[in-house]
Amino acid sequence: MDIYDRMSRNRKRLVLAAAAFCLALMAFSGLVVILLREVFRVPLDPWLLWAMFWLLCLLYVLIRYALGGMWVLKGIKILPSWKVDRRLEDALMAACLASGSADRMRLFEIPDDDINSFSLSLPDGTFALFATSGIASKLPHDERVAVFAHEIAHMQAGDTTIYTIMIRLAGTRSLRRMVGGLPGATRDPVKSLNVSIFTFLLAAAAILLVVGSTRDPGQGASSGSGFWFTLAVIFLALLAILPIIANTLLRLVLDRNREYSADMHAVYIMRDPAAVYGAVKEAAEDVRDVILLPACFDALLFHPVVDYSSYRPFRTQPAMSQRMARLSAAFPIITV
Repeated sequence: MDIYDRMSRNRKRLVLAAAAFCLALMAFSGLVVILLREVFRVPLDPWLLWAMFWLLCLLYVLIRYALGGMWVLKGIKILPSWKVDRRLEDALMAACLASGSADRMRLFEIPDDDINSFSLSLPDGTFALFATSGIASKLPHDERVAVFAHEIAHMQAGDTTIYTIMIRLAGTRSLRRMVGGLPGATRDPVKSLNVSIFTFLLAAAAILLVVGSTRDPGQGASSGSGFWFTLAVIFLALLAILPIIANTLLRLVLDRNREYSADMHAVYIMRDPAAVYGAVKEAAEDVRDVILLPACFDALLFHPVVDYSSYRPFRTQPAMSQRMARLSAAFPIITV
């Protein structure tokens, strides 16, 4: 597929995934409200109840997205800007000039000897590119440029934006602490948000039940209390499974071919297939130093290395050997 066709396709996939999520949530909430209204025979406008339920869910998603963004970037172990290796800066500048993406990248160095990198989309339209120290110390200049060209390809194709949105919605269940690299934050705002909402809704439901039981026995009071209590429980259940829904959408939106496309796009940027092949090969063969990040970063990493024993990662990343085979098949000039 043409590079620009793939960019358009990825954006359409993101819009369709978001639309499917919203439509499914709206349909589910509408069905729940109608069924509960019929069961408890509550004399309330179903459209008004549906709108309230939908707006509450939407408000929670927006708040979670905002707090998730704060949490994702908090606690990342990086060097201050004045300590970033000059070799990384030069390689990023070369890749940006070749791709026409200058002044849109913010480079952060992770002090680890592994050969790895990933990028996140920032609210102001720029991108945060995280590169390990191993890229500077273990790769020659052309292969360092190839790694950054690969990341820029993900940015231009929309992969980085898609993944950043999903990872912010996934929250702490995906961004759990593993070994090194990205230590967990001391305070998780998303968890605090969930606890606050759960406590408020459960307290409100308990008050309704107590008030309903102290009144004169009547169908209206008991039905009304039961209706609101059941609605609150369903709302809590929906909030609890939101990370699972976000993870499922991630698998639907991302596909394995995006890594092949990013490699090909990097060759297009650099006009040097051997450098791209060499960067992939060096990262795959370097097993002396390994940086273990949360498994949800698997789909983001240039060279995914995750702890499969404690978390099931997303199966969206092809093996490095498959990427090397694709490159050598597409460019016979590469000496394997």
